[in-house]
Amino acid sequence: MKLKALIPALALSFTAPFASAATFSDTFDTGLSGWTALGDVALVNGTVALTTASATFEDDIGLALNLSGHDPLAVGMPDGLEQGLSLPLGALDGDALSQATEGSALVRTFSVTAGDRLRFDWMLSTVDTAEAGFGLDYAFVVIDGQRIDLGTAASAAQSGNAPYAAHTGWSTFEYVFTGSGSVTLGVGVVDVLDYTASSQLQLDNFSIAAVPEPETYAMLIAGLGLIGAAARRRARD
Repeated sequence: MKLKALIPALALSFTAPFASAATFSDTFDTGLSGWTALGDVALVNGTVALTTASATFEDDIGLALNLSGHDPLAVGMPDGLEQGLSLPLGALDGDALSQATEGSALVRTFSVTAGDRLRFDWMLSTVDTAEAGFGLDYAFVVIDGQRIDLGTAASAAQSGNAPYAAHTGWSTFEYVFTGSGSVTLGVGVVDVLDYTASSQLQLDNFSIAAVPEPETYAMLIAGLGLIGAAARRRARD
């Protein structure tokens, strides 16, 4: 094979594992197809947003924070948010002094392979500041029954994102699956200790992608070395 043809062929063969790594991605540009919405969930400015704000009652005086017309689901009650997340009652509580009261979540089931990496962007905005509430509202992820907290209202230290009083700014959550099979993912936000001082969780850029094995990186490095050697030889010729 001529060197002129060898270089692009090597480049293609060694970069192919990386180009085909993504197994799932969703930026919510086409809606919430495939997801189950629990409570107040809606598309907002190219993201999906979940709130703890009631559509029935005025949780936040002078503010209309409910987005969908659906009330958040009760927590700690039969047929409530825990059931939708396949969690036992009380699984969304902290201690006896920080019991969750209501919330919303987004749920989806995926097929994954051990080593796959879940990523998504999130931002928590809140009215539950020290001045207006307890600062205990929080956002969370549930992966096959395991709850992982993202952030609390108390960690929302940035101002702006009106009509909310504070927000956390955008962060990226990552999780590497250790087993293969069907996995249920839930992401949500809850009020804690009260039904007022609402919070909102925004989500975007979900992806599940295979993480290349170390052998793949070694093969890529070797391939790049071959490409460099071929280029130098061609230059000498």
